Amino acid sequence: EAISHHRRSDFSVENASEHPLAKALVDAARDKGLALRPFDDFDSVAGKYDLMNDVMSLGLHRVWKAYAVAVAAPKPGERVLDTCAAPGGKASAMAASAGATGQLIAVDLRPKRVALLRETLARAGAERAGIVRADARRGLPFQPVFDVVVVDAPCSGEGMFRRDPNARAEWSPEAPAGCARRQRQILSEAARLVRPGDSDGCGWRVGD
Repeated sequence: EAISHHRRSDFSVENASEHPLAKALVDAARDKGLALRPFDDFDSVAGKYDLMNDVMSLGLHRVWKAYAVAVAAPKPGERVLDTCAAPGGKASAMAASAGATGQLIAVDLRPKRVALLRETLARAGAERAGIVRADARRGLPFQPVFDVVVVDAPCSGEGMFRRDPNARAEWSPEAPAGCARRQRQILSEAARLVRPGDSDGCGWRVGD
C-alpha cells in the first residue's frame, strides 16, 4: 500500500539480493510498476537519510514490524513476551498466533503508552494477554520461561524526522549512543527470560 502511493519512478534498496525483506520489497515494487536498484555501499550514497525518511514517511516502518512478527512466528500454546510492546500491533498479532492455549505478556514503561497498549489489545480481542508496566532495561519480574521474546527497542528516531517533527526536535548528537546503551540493556534483560534452548535475533544497523 505504501509503495503504491510513492510518486517517484524508482528508488534504491540496500543489499536487496541478500536480505529477505528487501527482496520482498523489490518484488512488491515490481508488481506496482516501480524499478528498485540494489546497491551495496549504503553509507556512500548522498542523501541516505532523506531516502530513509522517505521510506519511513511512506509507512514502511510498519513493514519492519510485520517482518519481526513473522520472524518470531509464535506457535499455538507458546509463551510470548513483548518487552517494548506499545502501541500494541505486534503484541496483538502474536497473541492471535499463540492462540487460546498460549500466553502473551506485553510490557511498556510510560503510563500513556501502557494505556494505548491496553486499548489496542482490547480492540484486537486479546483478552487473555497480560499487560505489565515495567522498565525493560532491568528487573523484569519473570523467569526464563518464554518460548518467544520480542524486542522492538526504542531508537533515536532518525527515520521519523520527516513524519514526526517532534522526533527531529528531540534528537541530539548524543542520542544514538544513548539509545544503543539502552538497547543493549533491554536485550540483555530479554535474553535472560528466553526459555533454555531458544534464540534468534535481527537488526538494522550497527550501534543504534
